[in-house]
Amino acid sequence: MKKRLVELIFQRAFKYSEEPTFRLVSGRMSNY
Repeated sequence: MKKRLVELIFQRAFKYSEEPTFRLVSGRMSNY
């Protein structure tokens, strides 16, 4: 059960860390 909780946290952290990066990249691309 603990392992599953850790995996869930990692998935959520990855999702949140991935979205801002994509926005940053798309924003920079549109700027250039």
